[in-house]
Amino acid sequence: MSDHLSSSAPHALVPVTEAAALLGGSPALYIALLAGGLVEGELRDGVWHVDTDVLAAALAVRERTSLPSPVTCATCTDVAQGHPDPTVDGAA
Repeated sequence: MSDHLSSSAPHALVPVTEAAALLGGSPALYIALLAGGLVEGELRDGVWHVDTDVLAAALAVRERTSLPSPVTCATCTDVAQGHPDPTVDGAA
């Protein structure tokens, strides 16, 4: 976590508690995103502030990556993991 935003354009920053009220989730989640370097914020008077636009985008990516996808489903099959296909050679 840095103590300031690195982007060139000024952004309106809000406390993590206000961001949680606006976007859902908890302040702890947003602080974890800050700690993990997924979003940046600014520490003001002992309270982390974040840009809600950037945070909303990060949450959208997080939600999107948690959804099942054809690639994920295809790679989790037994055949994809190297096990013999039971329908080959009359095994089924």
